[in-house]
Amino acid sequence: MDTETVLQIIAMLDNAIDTKIDNGTFDDYEYAFHLGYIASLQRLSNHLNVFIKSQVNQAENALGE
Repeated sequence: MDTETVLQIIAMLDNAIDTKIDNGTFDDYEYAFHLGYIASLQRLSNHLNVFIKSQVNQAENALGE
């Protein structure tokens, strides 16, 4: 997977998280739903960040050899 694409996906996820957080007030059910939605987006973003870090580490190791 291309790292530039992954970085764009991470930016889109972060934007979606910010949009959900700034969306206003909700009733209890909606609030719980949005918390779960945000948590899922954050987990996916974190997973993709791990991919980026591994790619950087791989590149650094290749340069060091």
